[in-house]
Amino acid sequence: MLRIIYYRWKRLIRDKANTFWILLFPIILGTFFHIAFSNAAASENMETIPVAVILSDDAYGDALQSTCDSLATGEEPFLDVTYCDEEKATALLEDKEIVGMITSGKQVTLTVSGNMTNQSMMQSILESFVNEYNMYQTVLIDIAENHPEQLQTAVSEMTNDIEYNETASLSRNPDQNPLTQYFYNLLAMTCLFTAVGGVSVACDNQANLSDLAMRRSISPTHKLKTIVGELIASVLYEFVFNLVGFAYLALVLKIDLTSRLPLTLLTMFLGCAVGTTLGFCIGCIGRMDRGSKQGLVFAVTMPLCFLSGLMFGNMMILIENHVPILNRINPASLLTDCFYRLSQYHTLTRYACNMITLVILSIAFCLLGFFMTRRKKYAQL
Repeated sequence: MLRIIYYRWKRLIRDKANTFWILLFPIILGTFFHIAFSNAAASENMETIPVAVILSDDAYGDALQSTCDSLATGEEPFLDVTYCDEEKATALLEDKEIVGMITSGKQVTLTVSGNMTNQSMMQSILESFVNEYNMYQTVLIDIAENHPEQLQTAVSEMTNDIEYNETASLSRNPDQNPLTQYFYNLLAMTCLFTAVGGVSVACDNQANLSDLAMRRSISPTHKLKTIVGELIASVLYEFVFNLVGFAYLALVLKIDLTSRLPLTLLTMFLGCAVGTTLGFCIGCIGRMDRGSKQGLVFAVTMPLCFLSGLMFGNMMILIENHVPILNRINPASLLTDCFYRLSQYHTLTRYACNMITLVILSIAFCLLGFFMTRRKKYAQL
């Protein structure tokens, strides 16, 4: 058995296609993911809103100026304020150099342009700011007129943030970037791509597909022993290469994937077993050559990865709402859910169910492959 494993490793090392899909492709795709998601995260940061402020020569103008000045300071100010008259403010708004025009008074007013639909979010934020300012201003004016002795207390209370509820997260990692989900999908895809190695095991044991299998067909070694040894070697080899890709994502790209690390590695190992046995099962189908069967592997695994959310993040949720049985039998979805639950859930009940299902799938793929290769005979070679 050890000799079989040793020689299978030597053949796998020489298999350049397998090395690319298991090692290089996940690293390349993971790097692209990291670049794309970093840019997406940067674009979500709040930008400073340019506004023009028209002040009146009274207490209302002084109060608005004081507020705007405080919001226009700091490393990431909320407002970029230009104080000017109405004529200049209108010109700036027409030239789209500002998002809105704020005018002081007993009730502060906001003027925006209907031709700036691309700035609708900033306009909505400005509207919320003006509405809140007017609410506070009205309250303070009422207190100043009726209860002036309480004015200072009211100002102090309004400047303090009051929390009436206590936030308690049910997640183990509430601060995790939601885009990390795509890297869980990437790990699941990498595990399933080990099916390429499983196809090689199948083809190397079919005498009509390889010269090596011809010699094996007349050797005294039992075919089942050979296949089992080569499957074990393939799973171990693919797992080692998956570890390299995993280390690159976790240590170089700094993706948060190391939660409950022993169980995460166990999940990856079982994922490699499922992928390899799936490839072995596919490789035992029909009399197609090795290239055609490897193409069939990708024709099967890529739709499974799509259904798990690799290309569309909410796909698993949509399937769960309409056809939940697919999430229970799709190995890519099961692996993705395992990684997610290890990171976010305190309990491991669902994780254990997923792992048991993966074990059953792996055994089923093995048995199907053995059944299709059992007692195959050839009229001539």
